[in-house]
Amino acid sequence: MPSGISLATVVTTSTFKEYLILRYSFAKFHPEPYRWFVRCDRATESLIRTHSDTTAVSFCELWDKPVLSQSRKVLREKMNAIADAWASEDQNVVAFLNSDLIFTAPCLPGMLDHKTELVLSPNHFPWKIRELSPYYGYFNSGFVLTRSPRFHESWRSAYQSAPWKYSDQACLNEVAADFSVTLLGQEANVGSWRSERADSFSFKPISTESSFLRVPCFGTLATGDDWRNKMFALHCLRFLKSSVAEQHNMIFREIIQHDESGWYQASLRLLN
Repeated sequence: MPSGISLATVVTTSTFKEYLILRYSFAKFHPEPYRWFVRCDRATESLIRTHSDTTAVSFCELWDKPVLSQSRKVLREKMNAIADAWASEDQNVVAFLNSDLIFTAPCLPGMLDHKTELVLSPNHFPWKIRELSPYYGYFNSGFVLTRSPRFHESWRSAYQSAPWKYSDQACLNEVAADFSVTLLGQEANVGSWRSERADSFSFKPISTESSFLRVPCFGTLATGDDWRNKMFALHCLRFLKSSVAEQHNMIFREIIQHDESGWYQASLRLLN
């Protein structure tokens, strides 16, 4: 492809609306043609295939539950989606994007300047929980860019051989040591975990220099983590709405349009 990068992701019924926002926001800042490789449940496969630039492969009939650290059946599809991209013709770089990323700036073409085998985003934990990086993972698995066709196999092997580790993320600690790595700065992959008081719904301001956010907008509300995600999404919506960038305003309106419950609209009115 002219962009030089193929894109891989995993989508389920429970994350489909996030995937639509991912694609919408990505296209606002990356108008070049990209090829998408999606692992999905069969319930969303036909919808995903409506995009002519997308190859979709189903791995189960239906996954309408949250995707948690224990959802090993879903998480291993990250490596499979990357493998699908490498199996197609003329690939030289593959980026894995979690379905709940929201892009806020053009950034992927610039990553081609890095000639390392991997581009990863550290979690950038606040100092109070930094010592937990061996458990939670030094890197965040929501974004991985690789030039190496052997990376996903190394990641898969590490993930399958250490089922006691936290999700697919902690495995990257060891896997990355076998590759040359470029680390992204704090402007990339901004998530709620970077705020010391996230559990109190007090989040760090989002920088205008941010390139993409990790925002699960449409998950269920059953746990404390769910509420933190929801409130962080609201925090991000306020950033997008108040931004001077028209692309941000358009992404805000697209998210609101997909929120059939009206929860975000009502919450924003209360905060004004």
